[in-house]
Amino acid sequence: MRFSFYFMLVLTLLLFSSGHVGSEDAAQVWTAMRIDMQTLGNRVARSSGGDKEAFQQLTAGLKQFIRSYPDAPEAAEAYYLLGEGYLNAGFESEGMANLQIAAQKFPESPWAEEALMALLRYMEKSGGKGKNEAFYRDLIKKYPNSKAGRIALIASGMERLAKGQKAKVALELENMEKDNPNLFLEVPMALDLKARILSMDGKEEEARALWLQYLNLASSKSAKTQTIFNIAESFFREKQWVQARKYYGLLVTGYPDARELSLARFRLLAIDELAGKELSGLGARPREISPEKKEETLQAVLNGNASLSLTQEAYLELLRLRLKNGQFLEFLTKAEEFERKWPKSPYMEELVGLMKQAESLILAQDLDTKNALDILSFGQGYLASHSKAQLLPSFLWITQGVWLKLAQNLLNSKDYESAIANASGLASFAKDPDTKAKAVALEQEARLAWIAFLMQNNDYENAVLRAEEAFRAFPDTQTGHNALELGKKALNEFMAESLKQNGQLPALNFYYNHKDELAPLLTPDAVFQMGRLWRGIACPHAAQRAFFQAWLKNGRKLWPELFYEWVSIAIEQAEIQEADALFSMFARQHPKELNALYWLTKARSARMAQDWKEVSAAAQKALSLGAKDETEAKRLWFDAAVNLGQWPEAQAVWLGMEQGLEPDVKAGLLKAWGDAAILAGAFNEAVYPYKALLDMKGDDPAVLARNGVVSYMIGDERNAVKYLEAARKDAGLWGKMAGAVLDTQTFLKENNAR
Repeated sequence: MRFSFYFMLVLTLLLFSSGHVGSEDAAQVWTAMRIDMQTLGNRVARSSGGDKEAFQQLTAGLKQFIRSYPDAPEAAEAYYLLGEGYLNAGFESEGMANLQIAAQKFPESPWAEEALMALLRYMEKSGGKGKNEAFYRDLIKKYPNSKAGRIALIASGMERLAKGQKAKVALELENMEKDNPNLFLEVPMALDLKARILSMDGKEEEARALWLQYLNLASSKSAKTQTIFNIAESFFREKQWVQARKYYGLLVTGYPDARELSLARFRLLAIDELAGKELSGLGARPREISPEKKEETLQAVLNGNASLSLTQEAYLELLRLRLKNGQFLEFLTKAEEFERKWPKSPYMEELVGLMKQAESLILAQDLDTKNALDILSFGQGYLASHSKAQLLPSFLWITQGVWLKLAQNLLNSKDYESAIANASGLASFAKDPDTKAKAVALEQEARLAWIAFLMQNNDYENAVLRAEEAFRAFPDTQTGHNALELGKKALNEFMAESLKQNGQLPALNFYYNHKDELAPLLTPDAVFQMGRLWRGIACPHAAQRAFFQAWLKNGRKLWPELFYEWVSIAIEQAEIQEADALFSMFARQHPKELNALYWLTKARSARMAQDWKEVSAAAQKALSLGAKDETEAKRLWFDAAVNLGQWPEAQAVWLGMEQGLEPDVKAGLLKAWGDAAILAGAFNEAVYPYKALLDMKGDDPAVLARNGVVSYMIGDERNAVKYLEAARKDAGLWGKMAGAVLDTQTFLKENNAR
């Protein structure tokens, strides 16, 4: 709300005045600005000081008026409004000081009574924290017969009564009545004090009678509204709902600007909820109120001038509303705030009961991850800073339960790492065996699920590391055993996949970087795979060492895959003794596994040792058992036949395999066959392979020269000369060799002719 133009003009005149003005001017100025000051004061009160603009305008206007008219009767109200403004904005010292000035400087003013009542209200709201005793004594001493002095005497009694000094205050009031029979007429506020004492003694009807008398005698509006509220509260305590509603309703309808308005609405709300059915039976229909309106009503009480007791009641009602609406984090936040502010509150038992309800409600909810995290964070903070608080057991139970829910949520969403971390943290934190066991079980489940997930996504490297972690975390459990088995499988799959992707070196680096951790996962199969990795990067001796270790890990027993890889390296490295030992061992350990592959491999090994009889026998055995690589088996048999000089057998094998050979391979074999026959002196046996070679490579000087030589050897001079003459045309070695043969033959003929 903005200042009126007229008030702005008045304030300007005040700012430029010298202060030497008469009381009539003060009255006129105050009349002009009073409504604006009250409006600004209401804005400050409603916002609890949050409306900075209103607060600054209020204090500036009132201070300027007081400086201009310090002794004017209207200054009493200015001090009162200034004091209220400061208190509502949270400035306790400044507020109390201005209220005390109003009562002390203007003891006969009606605003002295208002100021004293405001001090009393603040004391009740702050739970007895007001520092008014010394002020009351001073006021009573200085102005014993003034209105303010007499009211201060009663106000002092009320303040001490609120602090629990009922017996002493009751005795003092009784003595005051004896000393002054007109006490209640002279200081009607004494009726209020006596009524409060009777109410505390459970004499509600007598108390109400006195309050009704005070209602007729009270001079200030605030005293009247306070008394109406006290009467309503008395009926409320006795659960006389109809009468209570009547007086609360009187405040709502008859005093729309009463300070107790928000309190009356709060009580009407409570009556409708507590006694709705009873009121309906009496013809008084309860009001329908929306959650938003209820929230507004409760906040008005909390932000207003309610007594500490009513503030705490409203706070508890707000907590119930938060719980009902499922606003669990805010409920917990405000429950902690209530306990921190009022640890000795008479409502603590009720709050503990609400926390018990919260335990059941919160732990029954399917909290999403964000809410669970927020509640968990707040609960952990509470537990870290409270060691003996009354709400500690509930906060502990809620925190543990929500923590477990969070870990489960994370597991369900496949955030395995976070699930494990939270479950592990809870297991270490939990105070009861049941929660600890659940947390441990959830961590175990999450660890195994993570490993399985990684394996399903072919992330074997991480699966291996996670399996090792799980095994180390739970070594003597079923989970540890399962993790170990999964880890072994993952390590094997990792190495096998690395071989397929030509990732031998990264795989070996991974293993040696984690060698100690991976020791429990190192099965014979895994060591064997390492050997294959070494072989894949041309490190045969490292591969052989790995195969040897795999053999040792397997109880010195071979298995087919290990045997064939190992013996193949031995053959490649021409390590005849090692190969023979492996063949002997495998035949002894796996007599039923001597299949075509075994015999083919044995033929290869025999060829390395140039044991041609063994090569022939093994190759033929492999063929008889259906060797998959039939061509290689026949070549080995063919090589054996050639090297053994078994020419018919060699030719027979040749005829059975030549169609499947590549031209260059075929040419090489024919040349080797013919050359072997020549070296063995079996010249006629060389004719077939050399002639077949000539058909393939008729222009090759080497082929022509070979055919020329063998033709001479078998007496076919005409073809010999033909082939050698053709070869002689080559300028290379074979041409020179052919020329030499021809020249030799010519020389021999000439000598024979002589």
